[in-house]
Amino acid sequence: MGMPVEVFDAVTPATADLSGLRYDETRARRFTGRPMTDTEKACALSHLSLWRALQQDEAADYYLILEDDSVIFRDVAAVLEAIDLGPIDFLKLSGKKERPMRTVAKLATGERLVRYAFGPLDAAAYLVSKRGARRLEAYCETLFTPIDLLMDRSYDHGVPVYGVLPYPVYAEFCMDPDSPLFSDIGRRVKYADDVTLLERFTVRFHRIVGSFKRKRAAIRLRRMRSV
Repeated sequence: MGMPVEVFDAVTPATADLSGLRYDETRARRFTGRPMTDTEKACALSHLSLWRALQQDEAADYYLILEDDSVIFRDVAAVLEAIDLGPIDFLKLSGKKERPMRTVAKLATGERLVRYAFGPLDAAAYLVSKRGARRLEAYCETLFTPIDLLMDRSYDHGVPVYGVLPYPVYAEFCMDPDSPLFSDIGRRVKYADDVTLLERFTVRFHRIVGSFKRKRAAIRLRRMRSV
């Protein structure tokens, strides 16, 4: 597609010292009922590393970040060329969940540019600006849940989430442990074996608070007159 590409070697537990990571395990257990895995922490560091690199990159205003299981089936370069990126700091090119949204523009390439009330749960393919990277880093640098969930929480970090529909990219996740393409993240358990009653209670509390925030974000989006 005529786009310059650089392969970034993902951070893994074997290649990074995770002991220096800003990670709040107490908050993680109270937020999701389990600690984060080392692979989830390493995945987060990969994204954080690229956001930090973008802020120091004098040759780029945006990074298009693609995880290694991304499958591109539309001309991403043409789609991006059709979008006025001026007001956009965070643009999702893939997603897994339907979210409240409003159409911002119909693109010459046939897709729609939309604005979400909050993110569509996927970090496989997205465009981020310097300003967006700075604000996302500030919110995500202390980890307590997987990075894709943190990126979705626009009602907390304040970076509006835009998207392109139909998505030009999708993630081909492989969760079969017998396959050579099995995701390095591995399977996520719902609760830790030693989860306490207090932690279960706080997980439920955070889910109720999150539901309220999502509903409020959806209402705000419906009331917006301009983007």
